[in-house]
Amino acid sequence: MARTARPAEPTSRRERGKKRRRDAIKRAAFALFVEKGFERTTVDEITRRADVAKGTFFSFFPSKRAVLVDYYQALDAHFFEAIDALDPDRPEEALLGYYRRAERLLRSEDRLAHVLIQAIAVEPDLGLMDRESGHAVERRVAAFLAESRKRGTMRKDAEPDLAARVLSDIWSPTVREWFEQDGAFSLSQRLGAKIRLLFGGLAPVRAPARTPARMPALRSLARPRQPAKRGPYTPNKKERTRDAKEHVLDAGLPARDFRSRPPRSSRRV
Repeated sequence: MARTARPAEPTSRRERGKKRRRDAIKRAAFALFVEKGFERTTVDEITRRADVAKGTFFSFFPSKRAVLVDYYQALDAHFFEAIDALDPDRPEEALLGYYRRAERLLRSEDRLAHVLIQAIAVEPDLGLMDRESGHAVERRVAAFLAESRKRGTMRKDAEPDLAARVLSDIWSPTVREWFEQDGAFSLSQRLGAKIRLLFGGLAPVRAPARTPARMPALRSLARPRQPAKRGPYTPNKKERTRDAKEHVLDAGLPARDFRSRPPRSSRRV
């Protein structure tokens, strides 16, 4: 949708009268488009419904298609206003908010928005206008993403133009499906799920946490074993015999005197 500037409010009585007649023609045309469809509506029916002469109609619009183009441009201005308000410091949240705002707008337009989408599909000039509008949206979104990347809220190696194109590829078929199903699902939630998946790859790369050059051995992570507490050292029998032998030898006594048992001959009676 191509962006158009909103007209200033008329100040003179004549200008206000012209605006009332123009608005009456638009309301009549929109009502007939919804009731009968764009193709089956005629200019005569519009002028009768608006209670104006045919010459008055053509003084404002060269054709009934021009009435629909005027509606397209007015609706388009709301979308561009929302794009201009996107916050580059929070790109994912900003886009999610934009999709919620877009769904509220399209639901408020009700059946007239469906008429417009159907006319875009069959009217070549409207289709061309819609494609040009899509390119304008991509340029605006790319500028928004470039600013996000500059501020560090998007990956440095992500190309804004490519990312904007991916967002456009997400938007167009999802909106088309939403219209085909008469708004049976939440447009913003469906788009939001796709955007969250996309931003998993667009999020800035975080520096890895610093780790030691060498990981400690697993056994070093266990609690160190405490030495067992022992009382005073008591030598065993073998050690006592050895110590006694050494003591007897050092004193120059016969070796048999240190033995714990007397010799076999001395035990005889």
